[in-house]
Amino acid sequence: MNKLALIDVDGTLVSATEFDETKAKVPEYINYWNKQTMNAEVFYEGIKQLKRLHALGYVLIVLTARDTTCKPFTVKKLKEMGVYHMITGVWHRPVEMNGLAPSHVKDVLIPRIENRYKNKFVVAMEDSNHAIMKKHNIVVIDANTYNKGGK
Repeated sequence: MNKLALIDVDGTLVSATEFDETKAKVPEYINYWNKQTMNAEVFYEGIKQLKRLHALGYVLIVLTARDTTCKPFTVKKLKEMGVYHMITGVWHRPVEMNGLAPSHVKDVLIPRIENRYKNKFVVAMEDSNHAIMKKHNIVVIDANTYNKGGK
């Protein structure tokens, strides 16, 4: 199997949808927020980077701190952007991890995903959590170089 590429969503492929961490365990708020993610602005430079990794033969794995209740919205957005067919797996934060820092969630999930695919991540498209990526020896493509201006 080819090398794995970790792809973040918010702040990387699309604009971040403002989230109130104090309501992270309130189901009504989560349902509202999940629907709002569909309004996120697409970062076309992020899409271009994702397509480049795909063309280079990387196995693209989406890992987002959005919880599992958001998966239908994430998949729908990826389809709207025309990239879902390139992605091998879409992983979300388990609901029981709501309220924990996204960096902690990704730190826990990276080894699980690597075990599942029997391979290591070598590159990540991320706007934050860089320290966690480096801890796992993953090279970061810093989304902050293109996500501030949007398109």
